[in-house]
Amino acid sequence: MDRLAFLFLLAPVLVAAEDRLDAIHALLVPMRTAPIADGRGATAALTDVKHQLRDWIEFRLSDVQWKDVRWTPNSIVLQEQLNDGLSKADLFCPQNTACGQNPLGYLGRIAFEIQSGYLVVRTSIGIQICGTDDSAYIYESVGDRWRRIWQSEQGNYKEKTFSPQRLVDESHRMIGDRNPITPST
Repeated sequence: MDRLAFLFLLAPVLVAAEDRLDAIHALLVPMRTAPIADGRGATAALTDVKHQLRDWIEFRLSDVQWKDVRWTPNSIVLQEQLNDGLSKADLFCPQNTACGQNPLGYLGRIAFEIQSGYLVVRTSIGIQICGTDDSAYIYESVGDRWRRIWQSEQGNYKEKTFSPQRLVDESHRMIGDRNPITPST
């Protein structure tokens, strides 16, 4: 009986998470058929996608807690659960399709990393002509929740001035290269 009550209470949370993915999907799908354009197809709608994605991630961050001198579960477990959700929602570029040349309308994999007790989250959104526009967020653990303390997002999509933000890790690899638009199988 307790399990049934728990599932009943959890149902609205699961629906809310699904609604967030549906909203991201609704914003991205029309971009997939956009003709090649100035600014590599980047418009203010990308900011909406970035914020919807960030909010969806933040909705799930409370799953990672500090317990008994370690993070439980490991943040990579949540990272992979989120990437699985994005894959099931058709938000990654399917393998062996033409979108590899035009990834606009698709997301890259989410990457989590804990550094000195801070959670670093990196996301990528595909843009036209073989590229991504990357974003990064840093969170600190405050009690039983994570609080965003820093973010870096490209928000200037003006024609002829847009330059995608590319993030580089400590080994000087592009973040989008480490987390490709096409998910690993």
